[in-house]
Amino acid sequence: MGIIVEKLEKKYESSNGVTLTYLEDPYPVKNAAGERKLLVIFQPVGTEGKEDRYKYPYSLIDGFRFYNCRKIYIKDNFGELGSYYIGLKGETNIYSAVQEFLKKKINEYKILKKDIIFYGGSKGGYASLAHGFDLGVGSIVSAVPQYKLYDYIAKWKPIMFDVFPEVINGSIKAYYNDFLKTKITKGYDKPNVYLITSRKDELYDDHLVPLVETLKENGCVPYVWENNEEYVLRHNKVVENSLNEILAIITMCLADEKIRKFF
Repeated sequence: MGIIVEKLEKKYESSNGVTLTYLEDPYPVKNAAGERKLLVIFQPVGTEGKEDRYKYPYSLIDGFRFYNCRKIYIKDNFGELGSYYIGLKGETNIYSAVQEFLKKKINEYKILKKDIIFYGGSKGGYASLAHGFDLGVGSIVSAVPQYKLYDYIAKWKPIMFDVFPEVINGSIKAYYNDFLKTKITKGYDKPNVYLITSRKDELYDDHLVPLVETLKENGCVPYVWENNEEYVLRHNKVVENSLNEILAIITMCLADEKIRKFF
């Protein structure tokens, strides 16, 4: 990597006491056209057994370096492997802090919501959808996102049970399983949603299918790209084998409207 991440990281102290760590545009914009657009990147699940520097890595810093736009990489360095940008122990204080931070940066940059793109893979894909619908951004590019959060963590990532309250009952399970659904349902503005997935993803039937149904029920018909090639074996192989498509979609979202007509 051509940049030293730790020297460029910044902190945001939210009004509720949560401190967010983020990286802001390590490869700066080229002109006024780039200054008018914003790409926000959310992280996937952290890596077990690593120190913080490697446990919560930023996604695609060099991969996005040639995009002429503002960029914000938000770190989710809370809990065992992240907080889903929501909170720990049943709290939603991290979610509120992220919302406050993004609203402040959008106002600071004077960027129109239609010119904002949220991107993330897996946990980051979930967060891009939740925060994207809450803020009403222009486009969301979400790769292999979860949908029913409690069911996912209980089955696949029990190490992340610190996201939930210590006492879990039926209403708590329903609250977290419906967290994203509630954001989509209550979202005032309907973003353009691009989903990258695979039928070989273990989460496809239980998460992707009901997610698409919820989006359609709420007036948001997503574009769904499925990578079902032989070399895509499971959930964590989808993003790394679909980067051409992910970059193409984000490029299209950033491009001038005249260019978008060719897609």
